[in-house]
Amino acid sequence: MDIKKIITEEIQKLIEVRHVIPPVTSNNQFRKTDIDNNEPLKDNETIIVYHGYSKFEEAILTAKFGLTGKERAKRRYSYESGNNPKGLFVSIDFGIIEREFSGGGVVLEFATQVKNLEAPVWVGGRSYFVQGEYTQSFKDDEERQQQQLANREKHGQSKYEAIRNSDRPELAWALYDGPERQALFVGDLNPNMIRVFWVNEKMKDERRYGGKWERLTRKEFLSRYDNDENLKQKYVGNNKSEYSDNYYDKNQKMFQPAEDFNTDVFKTRLEKEGYDYDEVIDSYIKNWDDHMMSTLFYPKQIEQIKKVFNKEL
Repeated sequence: MDIKKIITEEIQKLIEVRHVIPPVTSNNQFRKTDIDNNEPLKDNETIIVYHGYSKFEEAILTAKFGLTGKERAKRRYSYESGNNPKGLFVSIDFGIIEREFSGGGVVLEFATQVKNLEAPVWVGGRSYFVQGEYTQSFKDDEERQQQQLANREKHGQSKYEAIRNSDRPELAWALYDGPERQALFVGDLNPNMIRVFWVNEKMKDERRYGGKWERLTRKEFLSRYDNDENLKQKYVGNNKSEYSDNYYDKNQKMFQPAEDFNTDVFKTRLEKEGYDYDEVIDSYIKNWDDHMMSTLFYPKQIEQIKKVFNKEL
């Protein structure tokens, strides 16, 4: 048995990234005739996804701090809050993001394991609701999960092999065949996990379609736009906008979204900020304070802290 070869092959599987739709161009779009030209989606594979921003300053905050799909999202439409309260909407299809979801003139591109995605779900198995339509919400997480399972069974009978043979057919349907070709990213993304940003200056400045998309690394993106005083006033200024509130909230976090909690690292970072470690542990963790915990940590660390300190209490 060639152990070195086996390890090399396993590492290669972990770093292999698949463009479900190969080269990205502004005219590219996924057609139903393409569905069976793709492989079924497996939870352990890594694929490229895109997220379009309606506000440019939101993209700058992502570039600076990363993001998490585990918190309750600020949905643009109220009906989504009762059906899909968490997760970042993403697509494998740059074309549909460009046409429908990039009004701010900027698109985020990153790689994620498929296991960090889930299909959007709506009451009654609907594909989506439209703004202004009477909508219902799930009464609890269990009811939502039951609808997910019903959707999985339904799409497990799909005529498309690439959908029915996926680990979660309902997710494959949402990305390959759904009306908006979107899924929910429910994982965590650190800034250094961002592949690139796509920027359309015409759309950004004039809110008009048809401009050229430019590919920028995260470093290039921040170098160009983080020093724009008009933009900075929106996300750091004293006008107390939702974006400046978001900036200060993220700026107080002790870890990045996908980092693991580590007591030694936490102690070092607290001391650097002038806080006493034992006092923070006694005041906010042993005597659990939800508000302070969400101020200091992302959901991933909060869950880890509960396990760590429950063993000590």
